[in-house]
Amino acid sequence: MVSARGYVSTVTRDQRSGYHANLHSQLFLSLNAIRVISIVSLILVFASNIMVMVFDIQAVNRFAANPIPNGNMSTPQSFDYIPGSTVPNQSAGVFWAVMNRLLILFECLFLALAEFDWPIQFFDAYFPVLGSGFGVGSMGIFQCLIGAAVLSHHIGRFALVSAFLLFSIGCVNCLAGLIFRESIKEKRSLSFWNKSKTTPLPMHSTPPSMALPGHYPSGSFSSSQMAFDEKAGSNPWNGPAALAYGKNMMLQSKLQSHPGGKCLDF
Repeated sequence: MVSARGYVSTVTRDQRSGYHANLHSQLFLSLNAIRVISIVSLILVFASNIMVMVFDIQAVNRFAANPIPNGNMSTPQSFDYIPGSTVPNQSAGVFWAVMNRLLILFECLFLALAEFDWPIQFFDAYFPVLGSGFGVGSMGIFQCLIGAAVLSHHIGRFALVSAFLLFSIGCVNCLAGLIFRESIKEKRSLSFWNKSKTTPLPMHSTPPSMALPGHYPSGSFSSSQMAFDEKAGSNPWNGPAALAYGKNMMLQSKLQSHPGGKCLDF
């Protein structure tokens, strides 16, 4: 018979497997929460940069129509920046200011697609640092660079909050990339979630006390657990079950010489 210590050991292992499954679920939800915040911050920076670019163009048009504001004795060349904008008052300043905003828009869109892992074949082939073979550390570095570039200008509140959120989540991604490295994308995938919901040890289909000596229920105990029972001092060949098993074997040996007979299975 299976010893009580072996049964308790199996229950303990079931509880431990449930604890690991719960830990995997919490890790999956935490990493995907960071992922969602990252995508939202990229969308907000994308939208705020469109607004800033529109305001800059309107300010440039006003400055071109009226270079010197009323009551101001300064010359147009005395302004470092065009009033009411982030455009520097220098040669090709408007061009580089608009180019900067367009590059930020492209980078936000590119990073958002990388967070969705689509198309993952493109990133693996042409931009592997954002592909499946790398973690999110490089993603965090790009987000911090974008946030710092936006925050280095005098901008409105919406753009300011969006850029600060992007810089903060970029720091979190850098830290997560250092901790989990390339395995983070597997840990936040749906396959990892489905794996965490499965129980590695099946439920007992037959109570251990009903099993005959040497015949454990299917899927209940492993060879290591049976070896544990033997080391614990429990001999499965002692007791009433062993006696019933011996009688059954004797009846089978007797009926071998009498074809057509039946043997009762205890």
